[in-house]
Amino acid sequence: FFFFFTLKPNNHHSTNHFWIFDGTNMLSKEAANVFRSIAHVRHSCKRFQRDKSIPGHILKDIIDTSLTSPSGFNIQPTNVILIQNQKIKDELSKSAMLGPGNMFRTRDASAVAVFLSDLEPHKRLGRIMELEKQSGVRTKDYLAMLPVVSTFLM
Repeated sequence: FFFFFTLKPNNHHSTNHFWIFDGTNMLSKEAANVFRSIAHVRHSCKRFQRDKSIPGHILKDIIDTSLTSPSGFNIQPTNVILIQNQKIKDELSKSAMLGPGNMFRTRDASAVAVFLSDLEPHKRLGRIMELEKQSGVRTKDYLAMLPVVSTFLM
């Protein structure tokens, strides 16, 4: 999905407008309102209950969903390490550059997701090209330009 935002002056103040585009069609104003309502109720958690755990199927769904986010030329340079072991969380809270405000959150959270970015995705480009060819979805022009254009992402 692509989100388009505009600011339109309205006499004394500006009004925010946005539309959602799914790659083919502009979606309804209702779809934009659903997105807006989700964005408005979002908040961060400041404290966690150490004795509560998140069921495995929910953690799996969260990780699976986060890994399906789009990336340039579908290179998917993100990996996730999910930490639930209390000793590892304690060590992470001491050694990572989290700052005092996040040290206790790391220790108290049921699980900590560490997102890692592949700084050398070009080493996987051959495999990505092979998979793209096997899928039969991409045009010859796309496949021809992928090695060149993907160098801008690395």
